Amino acid sequence: MYKVVIIEDDIELAQTLSKVLSIEAPFFELKGIAPSISEGEILINGVKPDVVFFDVELKDGLSFELLEKLPKIDFEIIFVTAFSHYAINAF
Repeated sequence: MYKVVIIEDDIELAQTLSKVLSIEAPFFELKGIAPSISEGEILINGVKPDVVFFDVELKDGLSFELLEKLPKIDFEIIFVTAFSHYAINAF
């Protein structure tokens, strides 16, 4: 099992992603959902996930800001966003 967290400020979208993962990727174990940069930092540091799904644009900033706060990124990153102009930063 891979430990997974979702950083998403739209709870409906986070729940939809959670449902899709439970059906399509049963080897992913959802460990939590965080709606903000500060809560995401706490969740990631506490869970030590294998995979993190990031919404790029959160209500309190961009996920890139959260990534900069982490001392070490030892997990896979999957960006989930409707904004194509963030593609360059994501790569």
